[in-house]
Amino acid sequence: MCASSCIPTVDHPFQAPITAPLHLLQDRCIATPRLLANTLVLRFEQHLPYYRIEQLYARAGVPLSRQTLCGWAGMAAEASGLILVATKDEVFADGYVQVDETPVKYQDPDRKGVCGTGYCWLFHNPVRNLSYFAWRTGRGADSLEKIVPADYRGIIQCDGWKSYNRFVKNRAEKGHSIQLAGCMAHARRYFYDARAEGEDAAWVLLQMQKLYHIETRLRDCRAGPATIRAERKTHSLPILRQIKARLDDLVVRRKHLPRSLTGEAITYTLGQWDKLLVFLQNGRVMIDNNLVENAIRPTAIGRKNWLFMGDPKSGGRAALFYTLIGNCHRAGIDAQSYLTDLFTRLALPAQTTKTLRALTPHGWAADRQSPAETPAP
Repeated sequence: MCASSCIPTVDHPFQAPITAPLHLLQDRCIATPRLLANTLVLRFEQHLPYYRIEQLYARAGVPLSRQTLCGWAGMAAEASGLILVATKDEVFADGYVQVDETPVKYQDPDRKGVCGTGYCWLFHNPVRNLSYFAWRTGRGADSLEKIVPADYRGIIQCDGWKSYNRFVKNRAEKGHSIQLAGCMAHARRYFYDARAEGEDAAWVLLQMQKLYHIETRLRDCRAGPATIRAERKTHSLPILRQIKARLDDLVVRRKHLPRSLTGEAITYTLGQWDKLLVFLQNGRVMIDNNLVENAIRPTAIGRKNWLFMGDPKSGGRAALFYTLIGNCHRAGIDAQSYLTDLFTRLALPAQTTKTLRALTPHGWAADRQSPAETPAP
């Protein structure tokens, strides 16, 4: 018999068996949902590096290698991908997001002995109190182009990084209207750093303090967007006009050198002026970007512990779990309880939009806060 006749064909009785797809995470590894959730909470909420998690489990009599733990994280991230997509859709649904990014080192196989620099981008929806992390190896406009949905229209609140202007210009060429809103806190920091140079920086800080007093009063009385807009027009706009007049006068008189701290503060603030006034036009828009900066802090805490990502792909994995765990905190639920239930219920085949939204942290929390149905008498 010819050797080639032993090669299995489509009709050959010894072809590879056809097995049913593995639907649940429990079918893919020995880890229970609770163990998976505990591992991910230790990594992305407690910010422990994998070698310390390995040591914790070893002391508890559960020997697990770092490679195994990383594999579990990758498997759980793959299964939770659609939950991330559903969260992203909700974050961009209202036409107003705040954005910030933070650098994170990662091991690059193409650079032997040298770590590359990637960025965790965070998009926060203040209306729904939802956040979405995304990982990219760059900080340019092309990274924003890949993250922000192609059909997005509305306001993006950010700092003065040039990539945001370039991104908005690229979208405008395609006929998509996006408006940038500035961050008063960024402008304030420049003047705060310059406060020792003289009275001009101190005067601007005092006027900005008045602006923040107005915002605090509006927040404390839980004013709606229409009331906020009217109050800002009445009380905040005159203060901003005074600041602008003072800064313009300082520029004309050349009182401060451009490279002095006060000079840099004036240059930055005047360069962002139109963007800094956007919050006057829309009662939903915040005066600053502090909410998104507070939300991105966990990545900075983790970076001090684990120093760098193991590879470029692990950045996307981290972004997914930072999104889920961060939104658990905003929804007021325990991250481990949520992840345990998610991994128990999560199936790999396609889900309906309704099912996916119910599995997001906010949907999960709302489902448990809704009153139980009572049987009809």
